[in-house]
Amino acid sequence: MGDGVTSDFFHVLIVAEPKPLADKEIGTLADYIALLALTQLAAPDRCQKLSTIGTLLAPDCGPPPDTLTASDLAYLDGLYRMNTGGTLRGQRDAIAYALRETYGPSEAEGR
Repeated sequence: MGDGVTSDFFHVLIVAEPKPLADKEIGTLADYIALLALTQLAAPDRCQKLSTIGTLLAPDCGPPPDTLTASDLAYLDGLYRMNTGGTLRGQRDAIAYALRETYGPSEAEGR
């Protein structure tokens, strides 16, 4: 039995400051915007343990990936396979499982 909390979206509007995006390739921007829209996450403002196109604009992270990464795809896979009516813990476990399937337990957990 779930907790009754769900999240749906029907339309997505992405508003972006064009200046930091001016030197990026259109395919890179498309992947970056798609990840933000499909996950409903804010772009990280710091480096992440796993490689992600989400750090495209994060300062001091080194060169960002120019496409969706394996961790991005695993996160999306877990996100869209999870039971949306399940508990928050169950949903987190589903996403973590997808990342472990891609990377193995130690790397997916940042060890």
